Amino acid sequence: MLNVLSQQTPKSSRKLEFREQFSPRLISALYKNFKDANSAILELIDNAIDDRIPGKLFVITVEVHGNKITIINKGGKGMGPRELEVFFIWGQSKKRGKLGRYGQGGKAAMGYLGKSWKISTTKAGDKNEYIIEEKNWDDRSGGMKRYIPLVIPARLIEDGVVQIDIWNLKKKIHKKELAIELSNVYRPLIQSEEVRIIVNGKRLMPFPIPLYWPEDKISFKVNGKNNIYGWLSILEAGSSIRGGVRCYEYGRLISDKEFFGQKGPTYKESLDSLIGELYIDFEIPLLMNKTDFDRDSESWKKIKHEMQILLEPYIQSLLDTPERDLPSEKEIKAVEDAGNTWKEFLKYLLYQQKEGTLPGLPIDIGQKPPTPRKENRNDTEQEEMKIIEKSQYNPATPPPLDKIGARKRTGGYLRPIPKPLPETDRYQIGEENGEKVIFINTRFPIYKLRRNQLHLYTCETLVCEYAKSEDPESQTVKEYIEDMNEMLKNLGIFIKTKKIKI
Repeated sequence: MLNVLSQQTPKSSRKLEFREQFSPRLISALYKNFKDANSAILELIDNAIDDRIPGKLFVITVEVHGNKITIINKGGKGMGPRELEVFFIWGQSKKRGKLGRYGQGGKAAMGYLGKSWKISTTKAGDKNEYIIEEKNWDDRSGGMKRYIPLVIPARLIEDGVVQIDIWNLKKKIHKKELAIELSNVYRPLIQSEEVRIIVNGKRLMPFPIPLYWPEDKISFKVNGKNNIYGWLSILEAGSSIRGGVRCYEYGRLISDKEFFGQKGPTYKESLDSLIGELYIDFEIPLLMNKTDFDRDSESWKKIKHEMQILLEPYIQSLLDTPERDLPSEKEIKAVEDAGNTWKEFLKYLLYQQKEGTLPGLPIDIGQKPPTPRKENRNDTEQEEMKIIEKSQYNPATPPPLDKIGARKRTGGYLRPIPKPLPETDRYQIGEENGEKVIFINTRFPIYKLRRNQLHLYTCETLVCEYAKSEDPESQTVKEYIEDMNEMLKNLGIFIKTKKIKI
């Protein structure tokens, strides 16, 4: 029967036709390409940067007041009717070889930041100014938007001007953090004075990088024609800046803390003093939100190969530098014991997950209905202590470690290891011999003060990491603090009941 069926001639499909289609509702999904308000603002600044005229001072002004943000760029090409027409075509861009090459980031950024906006623009040399206003950018019920601009006499004919006002903001904008990020991301452009950025009336200076010795200039070619240049150096001792090479495309920071496959700070702390900048002034593939390069692209692979060679003498020199703040045998043992305590504590948390909310626990973190709480707090605590004392918290088939709690956690058990790291970090997640571990920073000021309480300090540090949600958007700061406090409370009960010496 099967053979007969396989020999039958299929019916003709000539009358069938399938076409790609685009739903306007997809536009709202593009808004989610940003992690926070600052990253969306950077997208709008990128569009402004693309508007520059070589050799002419370009000024970007950012004003944040209440429920509104205004971004103005002056001294560039500006936009006339044709440029505005292209601007409103999703996915189309004439900016090949520029930052805004994907034709969707600026519009999506406006939607991420606020509900309403207005664009006022004049093309350089044009006598007219064009104004378009949108009251509800989120509303896609009527399909694709259409606009008829208001045309008025231009205020500045000789200069191209683009002003974007966004209000009914959906996200909180922190002015101080924004200013720091802009000075960091556009550091080379600000330093060269090609671009001037002003935030709420204050002109930004380039992000400071304190160097131990002068910059060593580097340069090389990719594909025999594209020149890449930059510098390498060593950070001043005690600097709070993380080491590694900062990589820019068209003057915009794309990635930092880059070691191009060489050993980095997680291998040896002294390597974190290596610093440098790499300037790429030609197009190589980027991720759409410009948070990284396409690391599988041929251009990036060639850059990585050249930089590995250039970094080698610096890496070898720093590897020979004596390590500071190495942990003692006593400290190593204390952190190891804390890791064992933490592993047992996780089993207890898994028991909570399997059984549902234990008596007296305020957070419902299981699959079963919560057990009614008893009025007497001492009674409920004693019940929990009995469970711990008898080791009844070992689940037969425990759920994955990363799913303890109402939110999916950042990961399973991480073995703690004391290690010198940059002074500003309490801990870092890294790898040792292929195992994912958590490095407890021996240079962190509180670590030094609590060397005689490392067991408890290490457990507290593990709580700081483990209370995080895998998806930051699903957890507010308030929820993180609540989860951390709940975990610390249960940890205290666990340590007390097991009579663990700390």
